[in-house]
Amino acid sequence: MGIKTLSLDPRITVRKPGAPNPEGECVVYWMQRAQRALDNPALDVAVKLGNELGKPVVAFLAPVPFYPHANLRHYRFLASGIPDIEEGLSKRNVGFVLRTYPDHSLIKFCEQVRPAIVIGDENPLRETEQGRVRAAQHLKVPFWTVDADVVVPSRLL
Repeated sequence: MGIKTLSLDPRITVRKPGAPNPEGECVVYWMQRAQRALDNPALDVAVKLGNELGKPVVAFLAPVPFYPHANLRHYRFLASGIPDIEEGLSKRNVGFVLRTYPDHSLIKFCEQVRPAIVIGDENPLRETEQGRVRAAQHLKVPFWTVDADVVVPSRLL
């Protein structure tokens, strides 16, 4: 399946169009909502693109500090799952980078690793949508998001 065909998948939203940068070092998967290595359509898209482009895939996880209505219990639950995420990604030969506040910027991370393309999780919440809009504005490479948490892609409803 070619890159153009893959971009037409109803789960995918092309937020910043363009061809992947052939000089890019990797495919970055910006892990946010779908924090798992299996049954993760967004990660699957990143891996397909990595294979198509002959580039490694790196999952970038940066927990959002001060998230509205989050409390210590939420962050403790998130932290308890990180070893499982890392192990699952390792089994799929996907690199894993965890960044915390104040070094949790996707844009800065991408400036360091110089990706060919960035794949992220789709999320209907307003707070996270603002971050994806900013990412699309500031990334220098194509940026797609994938609706990974529903059986039927939301766009088809």
